[in-house]
This record gives sequence, C-alpha cells and structure tokens, in this order.
Amino acid sequence: VNHDDTVTVTDWGDATRARIVTFTLDMAIPASLKRFVGAEPLRIKEQQSYEWLEGDTLKILSIPVLQISLAKSLTTRAELLISNSSAGCQIDVTVSINASVPWPLQSTVEALMADQAKQTVG
Repeated sequence: VNHDDTVTVTDWGDATRARIVTFTLDMAIPASLKRFVGAEPLRIKEQQSYEWLEGDTLKILSIPVLQISLAKSLTTRAELLISNSSAGCQIDVTVSINASVPWPLQSTVEALMADQAKQTVG
C-alpha cells in the first residue's frame, strides 16, 4: 500500500466480514497544513468490510481513521459497489468526507481530503 513496507493487514473475520489495514501515507500538502495536522507521514488505520447484496453485487466499505489527535474531526467513508454489467465489470465508488475544523480551513482541508481520496481510488 502506497510503497509502505510497514503495512499490516488482519485476516478477514468469518462472522464480521471485516479486517483492519494499517499503513502510512505521505500527503503533498502545504507546510502550514502539515503543522495543523501534526504528522507527516500520516498513520492510517482503515476498517474494511464487505457484504454480498442482491444481484451478485459486492459492497466494500472502507473507513480510514487518521492516527492523530484531530482524527475525530476528519472523517472519510468510501463505498464500492462491484457488479457485472453487459460491458463487463462495473465499479461504482462513493466517497464521503467531512472536516470539522475552523471554518477558514474547512473547505481547504476537505478539498485536500477529496484529492487524496481520488488518488487512492484511482
């Protein structure tokens, strides 16, 4: 993950259909925001889960949590729906982000979070 050789991944839980992935992520953000966030690179603990929906659609849910003091103020949730279509495999991705930070920084922080999510999803 992200060229990080310290990645840890738990096994998928049989009953929970969930696992935890822990990794670091270098973010290309301005120095002022790095000071605000307080960590570089960022350590992330991501809970992933899956379930099969009707029509042979696989739903994967990803909830990454930054391992910093502001973690409760910065939330991201990604949902992937993977299904078959007449053209082949179809993947629909929905990413929700929220930054509960002082309003002058909110749009900037959310935009950076959205950019990082786009890079991660590809």
